[in-house]
Amino acid sequence: MLAWRADAGCSGLIEPEQAQMIMELIMTEGFLSNPDIVGTQKVAVTKIPAEFLDSAYEECCLIFCISKNHANQWQPKCEQEWQHATAVAKAFQIGKGEAAAVANLMTKVPACAVEFLTQSVKARGMSRYMSHDILGKDLFNASFSSGTGCLEHWKDQLRNNDELVMLFANRIQSDHDQTPPSLRKALTHAQALSKHQACAAFLHFLGLLEQMSPPADFAAAKKSLLSQFQSGYLDPDLAHALDSQFPPGDAASVGAFRPFIARIEKAQRLAKEAQEQEVEKSIRQADVKAVLAKLQSDLEVLAARLPQDAQTALKNAKDVKYIRDRKGEQYVTEWMAKHCMLVQVEDDYSGAVSAFLKFREQFRGRPGDELLASNIKDCRYAIVGFDATVWPSNASQVANATHILCSLLSMSSTNIGFVQYPVLQSQTNQSAVVKHRHLLDLALLKGGLTLSNNIQALYTKPESSQKDARSMCQLAVASFHGNFSDASFLESQGVRSGKIGPCPLIRVSDFQGFDDDSKPSPSARAEQKGTECANAVIDGLLDGMSFNDSDRVYWVDVLSNEFAEFGRATIERNWKENARKVLYVGFLNAKQAARATKKFRDYVYRQWDDSSGAPPKTRPPDDEDTRVEVPELQILAWQNGGPTWPPTLSSRFDEGTDEHTTVMAKKLEFEKMFPPSVRGTASKPTRGRAPGRAGGFCDFTVDSGKEPLDITRAISLSAVSAKDFESELNGLGMAEGKSGKPAVLIASNLNVWLGNQTGEDMNVQAQELFGFGVGAFEEKEVGGKYRNIERCKEIADIAADELRAGKDLSTVKSMVAEMVATVGPRSPAQGADKAGEPASAAPAPEEDEQVANDDAEAHEEEIIEEDPVAEVCDVDASAPNVD
Repeated sequence: MLAWRADAGCSGLIEPEQAQMIMELIMTEGFLSNPDIVGTQKVAVTKIPAEFLDSAYEECCLIFCISKNHANQWQPKCEQEWQHATAVAKAFQIGKGEAAAVANLMTKVPACAVEFLTQSVKARGMSRYMSHDILGKDLFNASFSSGTGCLEHWKDQLRNNDELVMLFANRIQSDHDQTPPSLRKALTHAQALSKHQACAAFLHFLGLLEQMSPPADFAAAKKSLLSQFQSGYLDPDLAHALDSQFPPGDAASVGAFRPFIARIEKAQRLAKEAQEQEVEKSIRQADVKAVLAKLQSDLEVLAARLPQDAQTALKNAKDVKYIRDRKGEQYVTEWMAKHCMLVQVEDDYSGAVSAFLKFREQFRGRPGDELLASNIKDCRYAIVGFDATVWPSNASQVANATHILCSLLSMSSTNIGFVQYPVLQSQTNQSAVVKHRHLLDLALLKGGLTLSNNIQALYTKPESSQKDARSMCQLAVASFHGNFSDASFLESQGVRSGKIGPCPLIRVSDFQGFDDDSKPSPSARAEQKGTECANAVIDGLLDGMSFNDSDRVYWVDVLSNEFAEFGRATIERNWKENARKVLYVGFLNAKQAARATKKFRDYVYRQWDDSSGAPPKTRPPDDEDTRVEVPELQILAWQNGGPTWPPTLSSRFDEGTDEHTTVMAKKLEFEKMFPPSVRGTASKPTRGRAPGRAGGFCDFTVDSGKEPLDITRAISLSAVSAKDFESELNGLGMAEGKSGKPAVLIASNLNVWLGNQTGEDMNVQAQELFGFGVGAFEEKEVGGKYRNIERCKEIADIAADELRAGKDLSTVKSMVAEMVATVGPRSPAQGADKAGEPASAAPAPEEDEQVANDDAEAHEEEIIEEDPVAEVCDVDASAPNVD
């Protein structure tokens, strides 16, 4: 050991000259070898023991040489000198930054970090690894926190501990190793500070993840997250989380943590749901056990009270007698006899006029008709309807209907004819429509009627789609007999103004006689207008008329449409309080009469049945029923003298569960034991003007007990990319998404898919996806064959000959259709009319029959003068799809 004092000597030790000589050798020649190699002598500074000093002196140092391998056994005797960077700098003659780094490494940096940094620096060197400021400014110190400034609220979470210091050291080494050698440079203090904050934040959020996840799952998540952190992928999210949140923060704000948190939360949710389902199942089992016990008890009580056969027969007989005594059918028959008459006629309309007169005469002599027989016409008004919207195919029917129209109008000046002309629709053509109007005008003029009062019926199409191509107007004529110049209906506002309406048309979806499988034809679309439209026409003709209370108005249909809509309209208006009553007389064929009779009677019965004057629908309980002792039931109900199954009991358990199946099996047992004739019916409170009416539970079944569509079906919200969806594109149909609407695809397996084709997020409001008014129809030609036009001309000649021979028109049409179906494509020899000229276009298949029928029509016009029927009816074979 060598001791040296520069100011006071070293009495009692060695001579100062010897100490001075050793120091000069060290200063001039240095140590024996490189000081960075293990085993080289080092210089350490410590305080000189007091026994070696003549007097107390604090500012002293001891210099001695030791080997590196003995450092672990040596402990400094005066550590306070290492804590002062100035003393270290003075002793070693080093800079202030280096001295501060030495002081921290010796006294404040954890031993594990010192050892790690020592090994790391040896392998990589100090110059391009880190600056002394990182060590000298306390970043590795045990008590250091990088939570300063705007991160002051994170100071506790950003404070050093052994785990954080080691992660920080490892991160610096990892970043250095991942940097190409030519780009490596010493890490600055500012860079190190941001890395320290990232390391601290990572450990904090990793701790939050550990709190919510099972140990096995956390180990795998930690390994993956640590690998991503060491690569530097998490630094931006960690820095943003510190800047935007307050402790403890949300681990899900770091993108890499979200998948793990989502899996953990899903697992926890599934576990919770499984636990809840288990608890719910236990409750259901206990509940169904109690319900079954009560049901069994009630069934045993009721089984002892089952009525005898005689009692059941007596009750059924009383019910039948009560229904008969209600006299609903009798009321309908009497009401119909007073307000309408349906006359079934053949094509010749035999007996039609006499039936109308007989119906009208039933009111003679009644109050309101006390006029002389000669003036009886003055209080009776008749509107004779002639609906030729769709021209009938039966020429005899048209001729006889026209004759009846003329006869009825000739009876009185209070009668008016309302003739609706044919309209153009896709099953006919303009030439045919004009011809039909012309024939009808000729027939009316021949019958002595006037045609000077044209009326335009205007229509509206409420709640209709853009594809509804029905005409918005129709030409009609208010016709009077020429013998009367002072016709009463000349005062009508509709006749004077020449227009009626606008009249609302019925929606196509509400058409009668059609459904999703049976679509209405174009002629049916034009013909059926609805009762609301018919009532608007009646109001337009009655508007402006001066009626007395005793006057009666009739609507007489001599040519009605398929559904007798004006008849149904008069039936409905006769039940309205403020509407003018109109009596109806309809001359209908057998099919029309049968349909109209059923419709009219059903409507009248329903109106009577819901009125206050009708008796209750079910037989009120009599004395024998009320004397039945009500049993004490635990869960079943007793109503109106019989047991009932409470509807809430069927929905007590979810469908598909074992408990629901068990309860429904008990319900079947109950229904088998107690048929409907024995079971009671639930009472429903009444309101309005019909007190005491009986009712029952709402019946939501359809089609003889089939359950309706389950509207609570789940919709899958899973998203499929367009690339993975290519296999489904060849489905049953697809509608492109337009104007903010999603695309709709019906796949071959009948699944309905919604697609976003815009490439951007789409927010879709509640709206129709498909149905009326949400699409467009475009008609395109799909192909055809040229026909042999010569053969078509031959067929036309044959048809004309058959007509001359007196064959029926419908028979000739059928024959033409059969022959046209056998016509093949024309031969190549018929490809050109002349040499060197292109072939003329042959008619399309649907035109073949037109060619034949047009020629037949030309021949028919030659004999029209000899045929009185053809004079009022178009002999037209140009429209094969006649109604």
